[in-house]
This record gives sequence, structure tokens and C-alpha cells, in this order.
Amino acid sequence: MLHLPYWLMSYEALVSMFVDRSDQNAPNQAMIMSRTVVDAKTGFLEAGGHVEVLANFTIDSPVPFRMETVLGELNRLNAEMVPGARTEKQGDFHGKLSRLIQRLEGKRTDRRLGFLFPASGVADSYDWLDRAVELLLGGRAAKGGHGGVKIIDFSEVPSDILPLIVGMVARMAFHVQQWSAQGLRHPVALFCDEAHLYIPQDPTSGAAENAIATFERIAKEGRKYGVGLVVISQRPAEVNRTVASQCNNLIAMRLTNGDDQAVVRRLLSGNRRS
Repeated sequence: MLHLPYWLMSYEALVSMFVDRSDQNAPNQAMIMSRTVVDAKTGFLEAGGHVEVLANFTIDSPVPFRMETVLGELNRLNAEMVPGARTEKQGDFHGKLSRLIQRLEGKRTDRRLGFLFPASGVADSYDWLDRAVELLLGGRAAKGGHGGVKIIDFSEVPSDILPLIVGMVARMAFHVQQWSAQGLRHPVALFCDEAHLYIPQDPTSGAAENAIATFERIAKEGRKYGVGLVVISQRPAEVNRTVASQCNNLIAMRLTNGDDQAVVRRLLSGNRRS
């Protein structure tokens, strides 16, 4: 089983998953989420003695942290009372974080998300990311790595967070290639089957918008870092136009839908349209 722990997610991904945009307190929740996550990551690095990372890490850095620590601080702020002129009064965030806490607790206890919230000790060590990257993106077998074809089955991931999770894996692959020294890179190709499910033209959620931003960057900049992108879909009309327009080669099988045919024609250069 492949674990993709929550601490791999970027700040934007965390917000899109746990903060309800329709909540009038969403800006406060996003701000507090940022602060508590940074504090939790700082505590992890300090406890492990990783001083060299403390000076440069950001909220988007893939540093493990305990969700229990974040929830504890959120609950404290949500019930905080502070000294007033005559008696205690409610703190600045008193009662404003309830829905955020409920969403966090709900996601954390959802059995379908066991890969995202693994048991303690499974995917929360400082060197876990190194092992996961070696497993997924390791060098060619001839060099002792774990090269070859890797198939990740996302069929059991809930549809509402599917774009977020697929985007997280793609973001990890892109950043590993980007951060690796040029001489140590080897080409990586991401084959995205049923791409219209997580790289849609019309996103309906923050999770989809987050995934689109990741794949658009890979489509535009991936070549520089040896990351290729193969977009596979039965409905090209529903695939993000920016990503599709960056494809150098198009292979179209039988397309019976007029919208799909029109999209493919627009993607072809003028002298090849018919």
C-alpha cells in the first residue's frame, strides 16, 4: 500500500481540503491553519535536531508534523478566553474555527483516507520521503535503483479529493526532478489516464484548481527538468485546454462527439486541420 501522508500537501492543497470557502470565517481559518502548521513543522524539526532545515523551510516544505498538534492548538484557540476590562472575554478566534476542526476530524477518521492519515510510525519519520521517492522515481535498474514502470491505482480515492491526491504525486515528481542535480536526473514520464477526472477544463472545487495549477506547470516547464506528460482521455473536450495545448503529439482514435472533434481540430496547426 502506498501512503501519501497529509504533510506532503502544499499549503494551498491543505486549505482547499480542510477549509470550507463558503464559511464566513474561511479567511481566519486559512490564516490560523498556516500558523499552526508552521509551528508544528518547527516543533518536529527542533525535536529532531534538524537545525540546518529550520533556517530555510517554508509551509510548503515536505516536513512531517503531527495533526494532533494542529488540532490541539485549533481547539485551544476556538475556546480561548482572554482578560477583559472587568472580566474575561472571548478570544479573537473563539467559536470561529469549529467547522475547520470538524472537517479535520472528519477527514482524519474517514477509513477511505487511510493512505492520507496513516497510523503513527508508518509515514512520519524524517527519512520517509527519501524512501518514497526512491520507490517511485528511483534510478534505472542497472544503477541499483527502482526504475521501470510504476502503476498507481487511484480508483478507490474519493472523487472529491481525487484531483488533489493525483496532483500531489505529480507535484512531488516534478519537484524531485527540479531539485536534483542535472547530472543525476533521469527522464520521467507521467501517464495520466482518465485525465478529465483530475485535470478538468471547468474545475468545480479548490481541489481541482490546485491539481490544474500543478499539471499546467508540468506541461509548461517539465521539459527543462526531464519530466514528460502524457494526457489520456476519452473526452478531450473536458480536459484542461492549457495542458492539452502543450502536447507536442496528438493521437486521436474514434471521436464521435462533436465537441471532442472540435477541440482536437483547434489543437492542430492550421495546415493539418481537415
